[in-house]
Amino acid sequence: MRFINLRITALNMSLLEQMGLREGSIRVTHSPVHSISLSPDIRLNVLDVEETKLNDITFEENNTHLEKLVISKSLLSKVPVTVAHLATVVYITIKGTPIKIVDLSLFSRLQHLYSIDLSCNRIRLLQYTLASDEDFPNLIEVHLSQNHLEAVNFDFFSRMKVLETLTLSSNRITHVDGSLVSSRLKYLDLSQNSIAAFSCCSWNASKIITLTLNNNTLEQLPACIEEAMANVKFLHLSSNALADGDSIWRRLVSMKRLEALNIDSNQLTSAVLDDVLLSLTFVSLQRNRIKHLRVPFANHGLSITVRCNLIEQFDSESVSTNVTYLDMRCNPVDIGSYGEVQPIETSRVKDMKHVDECRECY
Repeated sequence: MRFINLRITALNMSLLEQMGLREGSIRVTHSPVHSISLSPDIRLNVLDVEETKLNDITFEENNTHLEKLVISKSLLSKVPVTVAHLATVVYITIKGTPIKIVDLSLFSRLQHLYSIDLSCNRIRLLQYTLASDEDFPNLIEVHLSQNHLEAVNFDFFSRMKVLETLTLSSNRITHVDGSLVSSRLKYLDLSQNSIAAFSCCSWNASKIITLTLNNNTLEQLPACIEEAMANVKFLHLSSNALADGDSIWRRLVSMKRLEALNIDSNQLTSAVLDDVLLSLTFVSLQRNRIKHLRVPFANHGLSITVRCNLIEQFDSESVSTNVTYLDMRCNPVDIGSYGEVQPIETSRVKDMKHVDECRECY
């Protein structure tokens, strides 16, 4: 049941039942509602409150019916402490609010909780005031993207024993603290923050498949990343400040399960993959400063893109014949994407930025 432009400021769900409205799902939208209260005897499975003036919501104890709670675009300034009374809740989404501080302990004893989505708020601080070994027994997903976080402590998330997806993208994170210890986490997203460096040496997250670190300010690979997350398949490192030091290529080729590597828009001057990665199928190195490319060994079917770099000379023997796709367009030596060398004349090199196809490089 959906209520639009509901002309009341305080909504007690018991009133709806008294009126004979016993729908399992209720949506309140575009209404001046300031407060909502839900008693445990109301058999409501889904509550969706969107674009209201809500600043207070109360769930009475022993609520064994509500399974999905959605609050979006409201004036809620804090997570209601009575959310801990939702004994059977599975999904909680709170978005588009001025919430600044969140205590994760409020959710920790919810035995059926599968997903928490707190994206698109103004959260600047996470707390975990009461911890127990029995916390978050079924929590699979946590989404905290598009907030104002400046620091993240991975000790908090290590207590979520079955967590598989954690997104922290589009915050203001500069400090990464604590140890991520997880036997279940598969997807970790720290993209679009301001992380210059962090260490994974105390981490153990060997089940991570996808690691997203693009659009940060990393100058080196995180310390011990190749040991802590040895089974990563998809590694996204584009738009950082990665350079050639720190044995970057030796460390990357030690990640034997890697299937796709994106390291576009960094500060690399060479690319040397001198070991066979049997799983690797795609490498993207666009918009770096690469002058030297060498891939003497490769698994058959490897695709490499090095568009928009500074390669002046190309020796076909430096690239394994198992590389079946090589895109070198928009380099001083342009072999297109089919392997036939086509040197660009000196006059065209100087004016390359004016070539339509290569404008994206600048």
